[in-house]
Amino acid sequence: MNSEDSTSESAGGLPDPTCDGTSGVWVRALQEDRAANTALQHLEHRYVMRLRVYVAHRLGPIMRQRHDPDEIINDAWWRAIRSIDRFEYRQKGSFLDWVRKQIHWVILDRCREDKGRPDPVPLGGGGDSESNRSPDPAHKGPGPITEVGRRDGRDKLVSSLESVPEIYRKILDRACLQEQSRAEIAEALGLKLNTVSQQLKRGLEQWKRVLGENPLKYL
Repeated sequence: MNSEDSTSESAGGLPDPTCDGTSGVWVRALQEDRAANTALQHLEHRYVMRLRVYVAHRLGPIMRQRHDPDEIINDAWWRAIRSIDRFEYRQKGSFLDWVRKQIHWVILDRCREDKGRPDPVPLGGGGDSESNRSPDPAHKGPGPITEVGRRDGRDKLVSSLESVPEIYRKILDRACLQEQSRAEIAEALGLKLNTVSQQLKRGLEQWKRVLGENPLKYL
């Protein structure tokens, strides 16, 4: 699920990967030069809101009071960029999954700081290869979240998503926030492909109704 306009125009001399729905070109540019600002900015623009909603939703209302989702994303983002040479791009969604793995480790670090409080449920991830394992410790530095005003948009998306019944919410989480295909969702949840398609359609309709507009245009 991606709201970007699919064009074949180039930016900064790089071919725009949105024409085939992937970010592989930008990731390879970063692997060649971590200071490739055009590639970095593209990836930030493409994923930042989706990640903000993903983290806030996964934390839940109690942990959101203790941990700022934006700070978690910033730390996770720079874990991913710092170790980008260890990342292997395989298919659409690979980079998003790579960042999600870093989010998992950052949240675990936050939980260790909360003495006597349990760790959150581990976040899902794809692949067990050595090249896709998470680095540690986290890189300390600024992250991609710089617009304070965007927090309101994130909170509206999260609160409206959490108002959708769980039977649809888990499908929306995987499809809209994790970029999993219907086939991947069906396999992960043990559902028929047709069931996933129907629940995704109904879930999107409810999310749109609660939010008052199409949530996918922000993701």
